[in-house]
Amino acid sequence: MLERELTLDTKDYQGRRIVLTTRTFRRHIPIHPEITDYLREADEAISDPDGVIELESGASFLYRYGLGRTLFSNTYLGVVVHYKPEGTSERGVVATFHLPKGRVARIRYQWIAGARIAVEGI
Repeated sequence: MLERELTLDTKDYQGRRIVLTTRTFRRHIPIHPEITDYLREADEAISDPDGVIELESGASFLYRYGLGRTLFSNTYLGVVVHYKPEGTSERGVVATFHLPKGRVARIRYQWIAGARIAVEGI
């Protein structure tokens, strides 16, 4: 496979290689202009996510709270990764990442050691 110019080349929380091509990054800037200053944070969400959701498409949605600044503070950064076989392992390709506009207004439950625990005072 011909290697394209990469904007991000990192490892995920399971040690798999994850890349974001410059072409994909530039294509998403008009849709999510906030991402231009969040490459380091996207790397953090990939390497140490707060949660991973397996999507019906086969991709994974990795997210991490508290990485945003200013308008995006008190929210999460989400990264969609498609995994593909590469030799005896897998390699991930970032499809997109974004920060939702708004804030986390309320967290009612937390998952601790596999149990759903209500947060006090809500």
